[in-house]
Amino acid sequence: MSAEDKLFSKKDVAVVCKVSTRTVERWAERGWLRKVVIGGVVRFRPDDVETLVRQGLRTAN
Repeated sequence: MSAEDKLFSKKDVAVVCKVSTRTVERWAERGWLRKVVIGGVVRFRPDDVETLVRQGLRTAN
């Protein structure tokens, strides 16, 4: 798997975006961040996380 193919965990996204893991869950629930489910484990694509960061989404309010 190349670096581009690696997926982020909820915790990884929280660290990168400087938010709580619950906020990451809310973003996914609201459709702001697409989740990838593999074997029951939720992961996120780095390019989707980068898009969120560029858009400046910081809170789930």
